[in-house]
Amino acid sequence: MFWLQVILDSIATLARLGISMALFALCWRARVLKFGTTAWLMLALFICGSALQIYNSVSANSTVLATSAFCISLALATLAIMIWPALRRNEIPLQRLASLAGPQQPVHTATAALALQARHELAERIAHVGHWRFDVSANRIEWSSEMYSIFGVTPLDYRPSLDTIIDFICPDDRPAFARSFQRAIENGESFETAVKLRLAGAVVRYATVRGIPEREGSGKITAIFGVFVDVTGHKELEEALHEANRAGALANRALQELAMQDALTGLPNRRAFDTALATEFKRAARDKRPLGLIMIDLDHFKSFNDKYGHPAGDNCLRRAAEAIAGVPQRPADLTARYGGEEIVVLLPNTDERGSAAVAQLIVQAVRDMRLLHESNPAGIVTVSCGVAAFTPDEDAQVQMMLLERADQALYRAKIYGRNRVASHIDLAGTGEVGANGKML
Repeated sequence: MFWLQVILDSIATLARLGISMALFALCWRARVLKFGTTAWLMLALFICGSALQIYNSVSANSTVLATSAFCISLALATLAIMIWPALRRNEIPLQRLASLAGPQQPVHTATAALALQARHELAERIAHVGHWRFDVSANRIEWSSEMYSIFGVTPLDYRPSLDTIIDFICPDDRPAFARSFQRAIENGESFETAVKLRLAGAVVRYATVRGIPEREGSGKITAIFGVFVDVTGHKELEEALHEANRAGALANRALQELAMQDALTGLPNRRAFDTALATEFKRAARDKRPLGLIMIDLDHFKSFNDKYGHPAGDNCLRRAAEAIAGVPQRPADLTARYGGEEIVVLLPNTDERGSAAVAQLIVQAVRDMRLLHESNPAGIVTVSCGVAAFTPDEDAQVQMMLLERADQALYRAKIYGRNRVASHIDLAGTGEVGANGKML
């Protein structure tokens, strides 16, 4: 009977020791305890209490030993009470506790699955992306709720089908989509195709369709998974930027034209003339062809302004510029306001006599306006013209020589009575052209 009691007490002690050690290990694995003073104290109390319990059983239930074992048990209980709040505060996850016994297993519930699906649909709605999956063997397609939003319909209006997708795609984009889809099924090629969608009410949307094959273990293609990305906003922004760039280019061109145009007469200004003169001079030097220049000045224009006022003078200059610009007929001919009341006409591929003939037509066109000018001996508004022309070389100084010769010829036309044409000729002779248009 004695040995039976010893065995039972030993088994009970070992059971309590095992439970205590398991609790200790649990606390340590849960990071509640560390191997500090408290942990070592608990371990020592476990060992001492168990040893005393066994020894008490062997030594015929000594009162001292029993009391010692009881005190040790009380100390262990006190430490356990102190440790419990720490366990509660840490709120040990179920997965961590389960990992003590074996590999961690994910826990899925119906509620969690529904929440995950809701978040997935919300993400698709925010990104304007709908996904679809085409089962090759069943010839059936499934798609997400965002696909309905992209197509502008509801589940009551349409059922998921490949024909429905093709019907929404504009006819011009259907062949490219069909070819890409067929290659994905037959050859396992991923694809990306831009399509235009025509929805109810003539609404147009733009989308990018992407697809990737799904294969089974043997490599056989079982399905095509893909997405519809609504890029209408990006397309509209791209078109708006393109339109803004086009408008900006037109505005820039208009500003350039304004910068090259005289505000009063509407003719090209001095800057435009200088640019054209440099270009035509190089062309004439390269092609060995003559370049003619007519410099025109309104006769006694200061007296006109003094008598009739500057507004009338501006109107006179506008009308004279219009009459002068109407004489040259070739596209390459340029009539420009040189400055003040001076106007120039640039005549590519025209020699001096041809330029003088054009100048005489200009003189006559201004006379034909019959615009009153009482301070002018002719009684009407007239002009004087200086003509110069020659075949240039590429020397920039020769370009200035053309301007100087035309200006000298204009000066002589004024000396000889105005209302006439004077021509600068390199050969001997005065080179003036009278009112009748004949060379003097």
